[in-house]
Amino acid sequence: MVGYFQEIVTEYLRADRAMFVNTECLIQLNPGDVVSKGTHWYCDAVAVNFRESAVYLCEVTYSTSLSALIGRLQAWSSNWVRLH
Repeated sequence: MVGYFQEIVTEYLRADRAMFVNTECLIQLNPGDVVSKGTHWYCDAVAVNFRESAVYLCEVTYSTSLSALIGRLQAWSSNWVRLH
């Protein structure tokens, strides 16, 4: 179930008609139906802005510290070139 604040963020993104938003998007390094530990992540929202020709990975957190979010972003960054 999508959290309340996640819904607010996605509705804000969708208010711009140039933006396409896909929620709970699976990002995986290996194609196929089987996802292996450490090779896939669920992103709260992927937003594609057609006006700016840009793609944004959006994460919503309730944490009082940024350590978990920073860890997730570092994992995405270190594996970015492996994504197809």
